[in-house]
Amino acid sequence: TREFEFIWNELKIVVTFESNWKKAKDIMLSFAERESERIKEDVAVKIKKMSEKYLIYYEKLTPIVYTKIVDNGIELSLRYLTKAKQRRTTQDKLSQDILNEFEKHPDINFAYPTYRIVR
Repeated sequence: TREFEFIWNELKIVVTFESNWKKAKDIMLSFAERESERIKEDVAVKIKKMSEKYLIYYEKLTPIVYTKIVDNGIELSLRYLTKAKQRRTTQDKLSQDILNEFEKHPDINFAYPTYRIVR
């Protein structure tokens, strides 16, 4: 973090197969985009300096949500840039915002390991 104090952080949430996972994904992304607006210009300046010094190039610096099918549901993995020293604070804020918004949508439910016995 000496020359570039930003890191990619991930927040993973698993929703049930029956959930509206597309809506959940949009909600997660909207909060991350709002959060990333605050550091957008600072990141752009630092990336430009890093690319001149180390010949690296980042094309996409905006948040993204990756989707993965797992055993007990659909895993949504939010990937976003944050200052390394603010990782925990940013993750806490995003988590609370997402939890509060999911509460408003009965078609989004968290998944957890379960067993079903069928006779």
